[in-house]
Amino acid sequence: MVKITNHQMEKIIFLTLITFFGFLSNAYSQQKKFLENIYSFIEDPGLFSINQSLPHVPLVPFVKQEDAIENNWNNSPGYRSLNGLWKFKWLETPDLAPKDFFLEKYKDQTWDNITVPGNWEMQGFGDPMFRNVSQPFRSNPPYVPHDYNTTGCYRKTFTVPGNWDGK
Repeated sequence: MVKITNHQMEKIIFLTLITFFGFLSNAYSQQKKFLENIYSFIEDPGLFSINQSLPHVPLVPFVKQEDAIENNWNNSPGYRSLNGLWKFKWLETPDLAPKDFFLEKYKDQTWDNITVPGNWEMQGFGDPMFRNVSQPFRSNPPYVPHDYNTTGCYRKTFTVPGNWDGK
């Protein structure tokens, strides 16, 4: 058994706190950097898959074996589709997006509706892009155009069934 003196313990606690606050400071500065200049976030090739779930096979629970064999997810009490009408705000550039549009209290009544899944250009927003037609900007990865870089903000309100509590 190793004995740790009070002085050594104080050093360990101090170094742990410094490391923790360094982590918090870095996380805060990344968030602040994102909020202050969206392009520094978008154009950073070192940032990818933020808040992304690891890939997995979709597992939909069924009550009866026959339903599982039929594989119609809508027959499962553990499945809820979010397809349908969503509130949608189309913008010419990402820096015009409302900074807090994802908050529950945000007022989106004046926003348009869009069908999800879907393509916003095919629903009247922005300019359709085609693979066989050159784009109206010069490609310069990882930099993107700052004057016209269409952006969409999506919102959907839904209720999680009460019997899903803890699931």
